[in-house]
Amino acid sequence: MKRVVSTVVVLGLIGVVGAIAAGAMGGDDSVPSGCPEGTTEWSSINEFAGPAADSREEAVRVELRNHGMDASDDAIASAVIAAGPGGNAGTERVDVENSDGFRITMTLKPLEPGWAVEGSSWCAPNAE
Repeated sequence: MKRVVSTVVVLGLIGVVGAIAAGAMGGDDSVPSGCPEGTTEWSSINEFAGPAADSREEAVRVELRNHGMDASDDAIASAVIAAGPGGNAGTERVDVENSDGFRITMTLKPLEPGWAVEGSSWCAPNAE
């Protein structure tokens, strides 16, 4: 499965400014991205050039591998079974817990034939 993957850090300027202002005003110390403290939210948007995965499970495995992650077969199967509607018509939202205990959310897109991950987001520990 060939594709181009763009990965970006999703820490918007507004969220950072809002967090600084909240701290300065004695407000909530929560992380603006919604990730636990000590982690950063990451996301990827995928453009496809090649054949799609044969199944939703395989599309999830490919996306995990592309980001240096893995998850158990049971975690992937459970996530695919529990998938809900995605943002676009025909897409599905899948939440998988990876082997490091972090959740990665993927949007699966049906192709003719097969499946691909349209994009994903996850929290990862900050680099030290």
